[in-house]
Amino acid sequence: MLVVVGAADYLTGHEILFSTFYLVPVTMAAWLVGAAFAVTISVLSVGAWLIGDFAAGAVYSHAYVPAWNAAIILAFYLVVVTLINRLRLMQRSLEERVRTRTIALTEEIAERERLEREILEVGSASAAASVAISTTVSDSCSPAPRSPARCCTSDSTREALTRPSMPHAWCPWSRRPSS
Repeated sequence: MLVVVGAADYLTGHEILFSTFYLVPVTMAAWLVGAAFAVTISVLSVGAWLIGDFAAGAVYSHAYVPAWNAAIILAFYLVVVTLINRLRLMQRSLEERVRTRTIALTEEIAERERLEREILEVGSASAAASVAISTTVSDSCSPAPRSPARCCTSDSTREALTRPSMPHAWCPWSRRPSS
């Protein structure tokens, strides 16, 4: 790409500056390969610009003018290389941080799902035990024999299985709390 820009610079002559177009290969080198290669491309771009100007017949009033111009353009390219390289490093760092946080978040989601399953299992076991207890208590309080001895086998069992202050509305012989 540098050769194409250099050839276009030569064809346009020394009066038209093409230094901005040299940024394309410089930035591509900085982003895709790295800073060291981009610095090399920057130096080669400045060299191609100087060779193109001299080949096109550029005449300068003093010998330091092309050296100064080359130094200024090279400094500009090096600033761009530094900025692109830092941007590339920050982007890679950000990608790594996102990857790390995604892994941590995935692990957290898995842990939460595991805990939710445990809670559901405990809740299901508790509900099953509750159903078993209420079935046992309701079977012992069936109204068929209609005797207080058959209802809720003992006061201590009934109180252990239910809330002590609540009377059993479904058992007509249960004791009501005294008021």
